[in-house]
Amino acid sequence: TTHHVAWLAERVTEQCSLPVETIFKALENLENSHIEGCITTLQKAVKEFGNLPGTMDVVKKLFEHSAIPKRANRAKGCFYELASALKLQEMGHEILEFSYKIGMNEYDILTATHLVECKNWNWQFYINKGKEPFVDLLKQLKIATNNSLKTQKKVYLMTKNIIPPELNWLRNDIFSLGIEILEG
Repeated sequence: TTHHVAWLAERVTEQCSLPVETIFKALENLENSHIEGCITTLQKAVKEFGNLPGTMDVVKKLFEHSAIPKRANRAKGCFYELASALKLQEMGHEILEFSYKIGMNEYDILTATHLVECKNWNWQFYINKGKEPFVDLLKQLKIATNNSLKTQKKVYLMTKNIIPPELNWLRNDIFSLGIEILEG
């Protein structure tokens, strides 16, 4: 792990223009984050995708958020994007870009065939917030569907946590937009 940490610190220092103190605080917090294989996964993602557009921007955000404990969920979201790209690659997808923009809309990952939106949501938490977060998500996904027609790409919603049965209406609405959900 020490080798992974040193390699990451050097690469992030070179590419992201972050203070060394921020990088080491972030790495310390990441190592203590209880995300299994976090440092190894992060190193693999940087090696695989480090030269693609947007990758190091996601890595920089991950480190900035990880250095501040109150931003742990944002850091986990950035990490999930990188881990999702590795998963997509294992499924045979060619990863082209991170934080891909079409007009005012941004997609977490662009593959040769898909626009990908990643959600590292605790769905139960959002159930207690009412329908507003889900309405916003559906608006975002509807825009993605419209953009998919322009780009000739399909849309994936990748979610780390399985959407619970209480949200079957949401699942059905997402499917009705022609969006495939990849869970877990």
